[in-house]
Amino acid sequence: MMRLLPYIVIMAVTLLHFSSPLAGQERDKEDAGKEKDKEIPVVELQEVVVTATRTEKKLEDVTASITVITAGEIEGRKAETVSELLRNVPGAFVRQEGAAGSRTSVLLRGTHSTQTLVLIDGIEVNDPNLGGSFDLADLDTSNIERIEVVRGSQSALYGSSAVGGVINIITKKGKGKPKLFAEAWGGPFNHARVQVGGSGAADKSYWSFAAVDFSTNNNTPHNSYARQGFFGKFGTALSDDMKFEFLAHIGQSEHESPYDYTNPLTLDRNITRRRDQSVIGAKFEHKASEYVSYYLKASHFDIDNFFQNRGDLPGDPDEFTSTAQATVSTLNSQVKFDIGRAIAAEGIKNELVVGGEIKKIDSLNFTESPWSAGLGFEDVTESRAAYLQDELKLFEVFTITAGVRVDKYGAYKTNYLPRAGVSYKHSPTFTTLKANYGKGFRTPSPIEFFDPWVGNLDLKPEKSESYDIGVEQAFLDKRLKLGLTYFRIDVEDMIAWSPTSGLLENVSKAKMEGAEFALKWKPTKSWRLGLSFTHQYPRDTDTHTKLTFRSCNFGGFEVAFSKKKFSLALSGFFSEPIHDEGVIDEKGELQKRAGNVKLVNLAASCQISKDAELLFKITNILDEKYKESQREPYGLPLGVFVGFKMVF
Repeated sequence: MMRLLPYIVIMAVTLLHFSSPLAGQERDKEDAGKEKDKEIPVVELQEVVVTATRTEKKLEDVTASITVITAGEIEGRKAETVSELLRNVPGAFVRQEGAAGSRTSVLLRGTHSTQTLVLIDGIEVNDPNLGGSFDLADLDTSNIERIEVVRGSQSALYGSSAVGGVINIITKKGKGKPKLFAEAWGGPFNHARVQVGGSGAADKSYWSFAAVDFSTNNNTPHNSYARQGFFGKFGTALSDDMKFEFLAHIGQSEHESPYDYTNPLTLDRNITRRRDQSVIGAKFEHKASEYVSYYLKASHFDIDNFFQNRGDLPGDPDEFTSTAQATVSTLNSQVKFDIGRAIAAEGIKNELVVGGEIKKIDSLNFTESPWSAGLGFEDVTESRAAYLQDELKLFEVFTITAGVRVDKYGAYKTNYLPRAGVSYKHSPTFTTLKANYGKGFRTPSPIEFFDPWVGNLDLKPEKSESYDIGVEQAFLDKRLKLGLTYFRIDVEDMIAWSPTSGLLENVSKAKMEGAEFALKWKPTKSWRLGLSFTHQYPRDTDTHTKLTFRSCNFGGFEVAFSKKKFSLALSGFFSEPIHDEGVIDEKGELQKRAGNVKLVNLAASCQISKDAELLFKITNILDEKYKESQREPYGLPLGVFVGFKMVF
């Protein structure tokens, strides 16, 4: 926690300033809504999103397939991690390899976890030492405003890894009068989560922060997990047309694994993983004129992983240790031209975005064991990219988006990545038709080049083409919304282990094809219902076999109610068994049913006074004994958790 102290001090000083009597004169009027009915926020068509186009856009004007998880949904479900929320997103298959703290991946539209780009406030956080994927196990929901999930290739805007799509976690901006909160949870397996934070705004500035401490023993011996984090954002208007924003997202965790990496699985009480990660970003925005605006953004992502498998007996040497460090430093600039406003043509809106990016990746990896001492590597890679995107909207009916990115990554040849999308909106029937096309790529990560055992310096980038076409239909004055989308992603030069050479090679082609269905219904002010289902068939087109780690059929649901001082949310997720990996468990049984998940949770809250709230959650109501991975323990059994929240 010592690494978090500077940021906590900064936010505390800011809080004291905004809480002063002088600042209080500028505050918004008191919120009398504490005693009013709590209402579930409606996901309106006018909601503004940013990830699909890199600029603020109304949700109804975005041609891409996008799902927004709102602050109301996060709060209603009492979710503790981002992975819990992603389970109900169409096309997003979440694979948590065991109980809390186990490696957690998200695979968009059947692509690999390395082909999904994860952002925090637009800052890339994929880990170069995990093959370019991101482990969601440590990603707490503290201080998150919303999550935007854009499906289909977004490499034309975001470059490498955005093959299956982009997940952007957007943290809160403070608003209203300054306030503080404290929240505590407890439950079985020594489950404990304590969270403190605050937010507010005054004059031309806003701020928010949260600090969280979580720990659990899980339900398996030698499987404990703990994480701590600090998340903060501060912004201010330097003038009427200039803004500055700073954010910090700092976390650390430690997790025990009960199984050794063998087949059949064997119990091991000496395996520990530790991780430290931080995201720091600063952004300057300037509206230069009525028609032109731009921003400059600098960010730094740092992640350190330490893995240790100690000796089984006292005095035995460590069986294996690994240290992996990586930093990703990025400079980004973007200019937006409002051409439609400049030409003042009736019924025509046209916006052009031009941007550039410079990125530097530093990686260090060192492993040691009795059989191989001192294996490791150190690598520095730089990339440069430029992109442009034009969006044309005609008479509130047609929206056409087209763009291209030119990306030069390390010593690879230049990549040209186009993308195009179109939507047609028939207002009388509340019908919207959408279609999208894009090319994507993923460069090999440093660990894939230099891994001491399977690395290969001759690897080439993975390349992809993505298509989708869908329809969205609203009924009952837009209170009921249905969506159906067909998608297909073709990938060439996929990187996989070759049994012939024993190395990673560009050995296969794959096709991810399927359909996504989504339903959202708000029958009354107090009720909200949601349903998602995905059918997909990810397959290796060379061997004509299913790809591992993915389910072909999965989905989720949510039923939420909120009235006056009480709220209730029932949510669930299901998936069919994943493709067999041939893993034998500690009992000598083949794990054919792993991934066969039926997980139902219930969350509730009750306001017991003006500033106090009682919280309640039941996980795994059906008490299902399930595995999402053949190599890890069963997920948690039924558990009852109780919490308490105070607002000051």
